[in-house]
Amino acid sequence: AGAAIVYATVVRVVLASAGPGASDRIYYGTDTRMDAIAFGALAAIAVATWTHRGERSSWVTKLLGSEGALIAWGAIYVGSLIIRDEWFRDTFRFTLQSIAAIGVIVYGMMRSSGWVHNAVMSFSSNRIVTLLASRATASISLT
Repeated sequence: AGAAIVYATVVRVVLASAGPGASDRIYYGTDTRMDAIAFGALAAIAVATWTHRGERSSWVTKLLGSEGALIAWGAIYVGSLIIRDEWFRDTFRFTLQSIAAIGVIVYGMMRSSGWVHNAVMSFSSNRIVTLLASRATASISLT
C-alpha cells in the first residue's frame, strides 16, 4: 500500500509537470488514483490494530475520535478545494482529499461520545443518507 501511494503520487507529479493535456490521464488513470484505495487499506489495518488489542483506548484512538480531528479533516478537504492552482489540483489535491475522507471515516469508527460524534453518527445512519450511499455504490459498481 505504501508503494502504491508513492507510485501514484510520483506518476501524477511527472504527468502534471510534463505539460498541459495530462489532466484526463491523471483523473481517469487507475494507476494515478490508486493511492486513495491504498490509504484506505492502511487505515483499515491501523483501525483493526488499534481497536482489537483488547486494551483501553489508546491516545491515538482518542485523538482520531476527537472533534478536533474531525475539524482538521474538514479543514484539509476544504483547503484542498480553495487552492485553485491546476498543477496542485492534478497532483496533491487527490492525496489530501483521500486522506481527509479516510480521516472522517476513521473518526466515525472510533468510540467517542459527545454531541458532535452523536450528530455525525445520526446523520450517517439517516435513512435518506444510507439510501443515497447505497445508490451511489450500486451505480459505481455498474460502470
